[in-house]
Amino acid sequence: MTVALLAAWVLAGSAPHGRRAMTAASVAGAWIALPLAVVPAAAVLLRRNAQRIGKARREARLRQDEIALLADLVTLGLRSGLPVRNALAMAGARVGALEAEVEGVLTAVDRHGAAAGLAAGVGSAGDLFRVLGGAVASGAPLVASVAAFANERRQADHARRMESVRRLPVRLLVPLALLVLPGFVLLAVAPAVLDAITRLID
Repeated sequence: MTVALLAAWVLAGSAPHGRRAMTAASVAGAWIALPLAVVPAAAVLLRRNAQRIGKARREARLRQDEIALLADLVTLGLRSGLPVRNALAMAGARVGALEAEVEGVLTAVDRHGAAAGLAAGVGSAGDLFRVLGGAVASGAPLVASVAAFANERRQADHARRMESVRRLPVRLLVPLALLVLPGFVLLAVAPAVLDAITRLID
């Protein structure tokens, strides 16, 4: 687009009434350059905002995925005959994003006992800790309780991803409206506007 405007400006300068035509080309060029300058700036801001939001969502998604993994590892430890504290400690050492939360709840278990310490668990994996605490307090089968929790969490994660996929067409409307359509309008309208301004001045 810039090369085409420069070429039109040079050609207008060599034509009759070149100064007036050159002025018309300059005005049209400024009219076209303003949207072209605004659109990239808006695109940069949108990209930075999208990157920040995307990073936060990826971190949250990673924590959600690791909660299900933590539940699977706890189930594996319980099925191998480990006590609930040892199974949780073994699982927490292999799930990096939740290791600090597991260490905190293990400290509470050591101070207040398994049922009370697990029931007071908070954080991203707080639901899993409370399921374990409730099973310990009620005498319910630990393996079945944790396996059911992991299955429910996976189903919820799958539903959330499907909802995100269904919203994708709506999200694509923003870059389409801000980046594609302005360029198309400029390419379609700019030559006609340039020609009309040149005729009016001549």
